[in-house]
Amino acid sequence: MVRRQLAPILVVVAIATGCTPDAPDTAPVPAPSVSAQTVEPSTLPTEPARPKAFVTAYATGPSSGWLLTRDHLYRTLDGGTTWTGAAVPPLPAGVFPPGQLFVRADIAWIVTVSEGDGMVVVTRVEERGVSSQVALPGPHPGATSARVAFADPQHGWAAIAGRTPGSTLYGTDDGGQSWRAIGGIPVDGALHPVDTKTLFALGSRLWRSDDGGVTWRGEQPPSPAIPELPASYTALSLFGIRGVLQVNVPTGMMGYAVFDVTADGGRTWTSRRAPDRAAFSNTGPPLRLSATGPDDWHISQGRQLWATTDGGRTWQEVTTDLPAVNVVDLSFVSADQAWAVATQRVGDEEVRGLYATEDGGRHWVAVRAPSE
Repeated sequence: MVRRQLAPILVVVAIATGCTPDAPDTAPVPAPSVSAQTVEPSTLPTEPARPKAFVTAYATGPSSGWLLTRDHLYRTLDGGTTWTGAAVPPLPAGVFPPGQLFVRADIAWIVTVSEGDGMVVVTRVEERGVSSQVALPGPHPGATSARVAFADPQHGWAAIAGRTPGSTLYGTDDGGQSWRAIGGIPVDGALHPVDTKTLFALGSRLWRSDDGGVTWRGEQPPSPAIPELPASYTALSLFGIRGVLQVNVPTGMMGYAVFDVTADGGRTWTSRRAPDRAAFSNTGPPLRLSATGPDDWHISQGRQLWATTDGGRTWQEVTTDLPAVNVVDLSFVSADQAWAVATQRVGDEEVRGLYATEDGGRHWVAVRAPSE
């Protein structure tokens, strides 16, 4: 998730937040410190011969951003003219789960799971490409996915999920150079820290911890979903005590989004509805939210784009010149500047492209990915 919410931490008159019983307390298990392996950066040539296929990308400033391939994490400071890269453990083919990559302006972390031995590795990459890799205490046989998130450059968490409900949580106080076990937690989605004590977790429901992840309680923001077709909580952006939570509501093969807004740090929520034309297929391109302030959001669905400046009360469709693509990731850094990752069919292949805008999404230009 991008830490500007980006991200990835997201709907009827505000109601009091309900809770489920706290998860059982688990005594933290001391984990040995692991010395980090430092990897020197490699700078790519300005004129790459062939762009690499990539997984996702996020803007962090007018000319800066991160791009992830299956085996490298790259950083640009000049709008994609040059890229500096660092190797990461190979990512398996298939869907890239939300929360596996967490970026700040000048540091990014990615957590990877080895399918063979259950080894979980967190790679930290700094702005100029210097990286370090640390294996979490383990191994974790049966691990299927992992998420990572940081409240600041030093304090972070990694959650490892398997085939059974819940996750195993680890924490770090030194930027990911060493990790300690916190215990079993009930969450199954991306982590969204507010500070060193308060965290939210997304997924099949919204969870909250106020003690650094030791205990969690289920929150109940308003959702029009029915029990037979439960909602999913997919994105969260907080700006002080104000913020927005994206709730995807399935209706069979189709679905729509509502946006719960809070003015008290998530204690209570009020519902706002997405534009009617933003309904989506549950097997098609996702609906993406990118918020640059508590009232200023953009959403995308397919190649369509909408903007709001009043917290979702009203929406304006943005006429865009994007080609025939489906946007799969969207990251605005201001009302005008953004990156979009989009897919399109080229023969029998689905190809990802990176696009940038400087006028709020009306006009887009292609950004060249790093070279092979």
